Amino acid sequence: MRYTSDITGASGLAILDAILAGNRDPLCLAHLCNIRVRALARPSLRLVGDYRPEHLFTLTQSLDGYRYYQKLIAELDDEVARLMHDREVSCWSWIVQGTLFKGAIGSVTSVEIPSQSTA
Repeated sequence: MRYTSDITGASGLAILDAILAGNRDPLCLAHLCNIRVRALARPSLRLVGDYRPEHLFTLTQSLDGYRYYQKLIAELDDEVARLMHDREVSCWSWIVQGTLFKGAIGSVTSVEIPSQSTA
């Protein structure tokens, strides 16, 4: 697949899934490409391959691993976003209820934000 450099894009993944499902017809595989990819090159000429069993096996393993790590990355992103939101809410809550509220009665020259480091 020399016509697309990103095999992890929608077109690349669709082609890999089709190959692993048994589709070896270059014209059928080419139709899975995004229209922009098809406009850049003639992908059907480049999708002729030697689909040896050991290559298909390693492709299956690699694609499964890729998708597993993509899932883990998405879970991590969600957890970081949740923690950042919780910390932001907690921090603002402390500032509003504590320092700034007390400062409304007197004068406030600086605001200290509590550190969450244990060092």
